[in-house]
This record gives sequence, C-alpha cells and structure tokens, in this order.
Amino acid sequence: MKRLATILFVAAFLASCCNGLHYKIEGELTGIEGDVSLVIDDTVVATEKVKDGKIRFSGRVDEPKIAFLQKANGEAFSMLFIEKGDIHISDQGIVGTPANDAYQNFLTRQSELVKQFYAEDATDQERDSIIQADFALQASVLSENPDNLLGVYFILTDQMNNLDAEKLEENMSKLSVEMQNHSYLSEMKAYLNSFKRVAVGQPFIDIKLPDVDGKELALSDLAGKGNYILVDFWASWCGPCRQELPYLFDVYTKYHKKGFDIYAVSLDESKQDWLQAVDQQNMFWNNVRDAASWQAQCAQDYAIKSIPQNVLIAPDGTIAAKNLRGKELQEKLAEIYE
Repeated sequence: MKRLATILFVAAFLASCCNGLHYKIEGELTGIEGDVSLVIDDTVVATEKVKDGKIRFSGRVDEPKIAFLQKANGEAFSMLFIEKGDIHISDQGIVGTPANDAYQNFLTRQSELVKQFYAEDATDQERDSIIQADFALQASVLSENPDNLLGVYFILTDQMNNLDAEKLEENMSKLSVEMQNHSYLSEMKAYLNSFKRVAVGQPFIDIKLPDVDGKELALSDLAGKGNYILVDFWASWCGPCRQELPYLFDVYTKYHKKGFDIYAVSLDESKQDWLQAVDQQNMFWNNVRDAASWQAQCAQDYAIKSIPQNVLIAPDGTIAAKNLRGKELQEKLAEIYE
C-alpha cells in the first residue's frame, strides 16, 4: 500500500510538471534599463531586470497566449506570442517560434506598404489600392497560419471590425481545431451572436440612457416612428470620432427638418469630458452617455469593439446600414432625402 501511494504521488507530481506548455524568452533589449515585465491577459506574470542589455523569462501557460513586454513605468513596448519553444528578442524583432516568425515576416511586408502609403507623391487612388493590398496581406497571413495564434490574432483585431459575421465565421472555420477552441475565441463567438442580432435587416435594440440634462432618453422614443435615425457610438477621447463630427453636423443641419435625427451614445467614463465635448463641438442632436464604457450593455448589444461606429435605423425600425463614415454617410442620406 505504501509503495502504491508513492507511485501515485510521483505520477501526480509528473502530471503537474507537464501541464501546459513551456516557453523561454531571452535576448537583447537595446536602450532599455531596469525592470521589464511580461504581461499576459492584462496580468503581470513575471518581472526581470535587464542585465548587460539582456533579458530572460521562462514559464508555463495552459495554452498559447498574446503577451506584451512592459517597462517599469507601465509602457508596453513589444508584443509577442507565447507558445512552446525558445523565443528570441533582438532589435530586428521577436522570432523563434511559428507565430512570432510569421508575425515578423508580416510586419516586414507591411512596412513596405506603409512607406508607399505615406509617400509624398502617392495619389488617393494609389493609397486606396495600398489599403486593399494590406487587407489582402492579412488574409494571406491568416490562411498561412491556421494552427498557431497569429491566425486568431488577426481575427480578433482587424478582421473583427472589417468583416461581417458570416465571413468571420468562415475564417474561424479555417483554423485548426485547437485554435478554434482557444479561449480567446469564446468571446468572439459571443460577439458574433451579438453581431448577427444587429445585422442589416434586423430590428433595432432599444437603448435608454441619461441625456445632457440627466433625463432618460430612449432610442425607442425616436426610432421606428417613420424617420431615419443614426445611432452613433463615440467618445470625447477618440480622435477618429471627432473627425466624423463635421460630417454629422452637415447631415444633421441638412436633413433634420425632413425627419432625420441622431442619437449619439458616448462611451466616456468622465461626464465632464463628455459634456465639454458636446458643447465645444456644437453637437445639437440627441446625446446620451453610458459611463460603463466598453462594458456598457448597449456596447454589448450592438457588438461595439471599437469606435467610431454607427447604425442607421430605417423608418420601420429595422437596421438599414452600418458604419457609414464621412462622405459615405453624406451620400447615403443624399440618396434617401434628395
């Protein structure tokens, strides 16, 4: 009996040692001194001092992870993929494992597109072509990396905000079974369910939030009553959101008398910042705010993962269009009202 207990103890110990995957990160960090932390899933899992320009981490994770290296002041300065193997850091990038190698190759190819985009003599037509080339590059990298975390990363970042639910599901199906079952994609699956719920043709989901005077204003007070309503998700700290404001001002002043209205939902945590922006930017339309920001129920209901985003609600209360930006918004409303 004693011998059996010993065997079971050893077996349990070996099993615990072998759980998850082991990683090792080492290399050189030029120009960085002091403590550097390894951050995984918003948690500092280890902190090491840079010695003679060198750094080293090792540990185990239960599945591949996206991680960041962070300076002592909290500034993240490099992203990497935690996966089985030896990961090497240098001024040339982070390599040594499949996802890290593929990502560095992608960054190299993308940097050439960035140079072309910002070339002084580049035309608008050429820049549009470069943007399409970047999308194509990301699609090709995803298809080349179905069995490591890089494919998941592209789905979670750029693709989630630029593809419809059907295309996202199609791309997810191309991943290996292991990657399809990754914990990162569990949130994506929930997001896709919300995304489908607010697809074009679906009825709008009501929102009820306090306006600038502190009075509750429901989206249902405006939508589904015979007019087009634009639901605009934004925040005062969001630069691209502010760039859209002149277009919103233009369509509001042109078409409000014809029934068009705007229901602007701020994700500002700060009430003061929100009110100040509304006043300074002459946002005459309906403004409400949810201080819960990204955790707001309305953001979850409308599958909002980045801003600005908007939803155009038709007179019958169904969603007519989504994410009409700049001139595209002007053209759509001109088509409706002129």
